Amino acid sequence: MTTRMTTLESALDQWKALVGPAFVLTEEALWEHFGPGTAPDRRHVLAAVLPDGVEAVQGVVAIANEHGIPLYPVSTGRNWGYGDFQPPLDGCVLVDLSRMNRILEVDRELGLVTVEPGVTQGDLAAYFDAEGLPFLVPVTGTGRRGSLIGNALERGQGGAPIFDHWLAISALQAVLPTGELYRTPMTELGAARVDGCYKWGVGPYLDGLFSQGGFGIVTQATIQVEPAPENVVYGTFQIVRDEQLEAAVGAMRSLLRLVGANVTAFSIQNAHRKLSLQIPYPRERARPQGGIATEVAIELAGGAAWYGAVGLFGPSEVVTAVRSIVERELAPHVQGLRFDDVMELEAMAVWLPMAQDSEEAKRASARIAELGQFGRPREVNNRTCYWYPGAKVPGADMDPARDGCGLEWYSPLMPLTPEDVRRHVDLVATTCLEHGMDPLIRVIFKSPRLAASPTPLVYDLSDPDAVRRAAKCHERLFEAGRQWGHLPPRAGVWEMSRFVDPDAVFWKTVGALSQALDPAGIMAPGRYAPFPSNP
Repeated sequence: MTTRMTTLESALDQWKALVGPAFVLTEEALWEHFGPGTAPDRRHVLAAVLPDGVEAVQGVVAIANEHGIPLYPVSTGRNWGYGDFQPPLDGCVLVDLSRMNRILEVDRELGLVTVEPGVTQGDLAAYFDAEGLPFLVPVTGTGRRGSLIGNALERGQGGAPIFDHWLAISALQAVLPTGELYRTPMTELGAARVDGCYKWGVGPYLDGLFSQGGFGIVTQATIQVEPAPENVVYGTFQIVRDEQLEAAVGAMRSLLRLVGANVTAFSIQNAHRKLSLQIPYPRERARPQGGIATEVAIELAGGAAWYGAVGLFGPSEVVTAVRSIVERELAPHVQGLRFDDVMELEAMAVWLPMAQDSEEAKRASARIAELGQFGRPREVNNRTCYWYPGAKVPGADMDPARDGCGLEWYSPLMPLTPEDVRRHVDLVATTCLEHGMDPLIRVIFKSPRLAASPTPLVYDLSDPDAVRRAAKCHERLFEAGRQWGHLPPRAGVWEMSRFVDPDAVFWKTVGALSQALDPAGIMAPGRYAPFPSNP
């Protein structure tokens, strides 16, 4: 133990000399910087180092190799509900990349943006707006604080035309465990601009090692962004009775086959999820054992079991045509289908402050707040993290990790069939209420073949009983869903072992690659990989 502490102290002194004493955090300073987090357990973290550039990252890695100290990189630490900033294993030093927050290059002609990992959705939105650029930000529910690169490396998704954010990463640069600087192959050959336009490069595709992998520290990436479309129209609808769900899901699948290229944000949510975005937790209507009964949630939400939304975008002529197809295919299976022209609503926002007393202005203002601005980060989705008894929802500055929200995600993928969707929603509704939790269900229709359901389990971190119930609920959901082949595409740091089978050929291959590239075992041990035998 003495030798280990001496080694750590020596490394800390070297890191302080490299990045400055103020950017090497230990003990209380470390936890003050990151906050309490959204998980009930706390890993034993040795320190945090905050480099400000790629050369500093290489220096951090060299020192870690010298002393045999494992590193765990984070972009901004806002991976709320999946472990936040915490590593899978104890005994790591965090490499916090939030100081690396420069927008390095913007190719206005081709729609390519090269950024460092500390650049957030809010940073990019502010840059586009200040420069008068018409591009859409790859948004997620995290809002303005979330890292663009961090989310993409976890294969996060959002509602913009390129909803798969990893697919939007066309080139990257990373520091390997050896300290060498990896670049995408065409960039190495002098064709960086082509690299930005063509994701796959030449030769074996190795960029994928850095997506959900511990093979290096990504220090910059080029993201393909799309220009704002000429027109955006949001359709909203209800499925009043739960027994209508299968027919509606079948219609939605048919609709995606017809017009999927011009549709975004196609989803449904149950009454509980709708309420979580709109009102404080109605504690007086909760059951004694916890959770709001389904019939009560339906009553409070407005009388429907499900609420849906679909975004249509493109040239005005295309949007008009797609809207007619949506009405034809969807209207017979849902109720209250209505459309809002987002561009018109945003134009109204210019004069709304001058007419706040009119009923029309109030309705339009509420609608703008509900729909949000296309391709710009929104904070409203974070309200769901506060939907439990006793939670106090702050104003615009929502930070679940800071505010004591317990949050875990159960977010499985499933085939887009009415039968699979029904199995999933019944499982979540029943299991959550059995454990005294609210089933905050949302189903997103990704393609005619695939659906996803990012379901948050939210609770009061200060309540030991709520913590226990959430853990049991999550375990039950995961195991029951796996029986039907419904599995999440990403793992929280606390559940890596659920996904990793050391005896499977796939994970043996991951281990072999890790051993070859990281013989000292310093880079993100246990991250989507077999746990080391001596962590």
